[in-house]
Amino acid sequence: MLLGPVCGPILGGWLIDSYGWKSIFLINIPIGVLAVVLAAIVFDRDRPTPSESFDFLGVLLLSPGLASLLYGFSLIPQRGTAADPHVWLSVTIGVVADHRVRPACTASG
Repeated sequence: MLLGPVCGPILGGWLIDSYGWKSIFLINIPIGVLAVVLAAIVFDRDRPTPSESFDFLGVLLLSPGLASLLYGFSLIPQRGTAADPHVWLSVTIGVVADHRVRPACTASG
């Protein structure tokens, strides 16, 4: 897990220096093909099962809820405390909206 941040910039620099900047994009093609082939070999075929209906309210609340949550967190340095009403009100709205969405996301799992 720690090898990526250490080796990634070194290997990326070598790749760009040796083969040019386009190689950063082209290296993903064989890696992607290998991943698809290995996934087809290793994983069982997916068997769809009946699920619940689409949660329109959850989809509608997801974006504004997340935006409100992040806005509340971003106000903490400006307001100086999480106890400020602007902060906790925004965070609460975001958490309530997320709570409304989350059960629909995890009901089938």
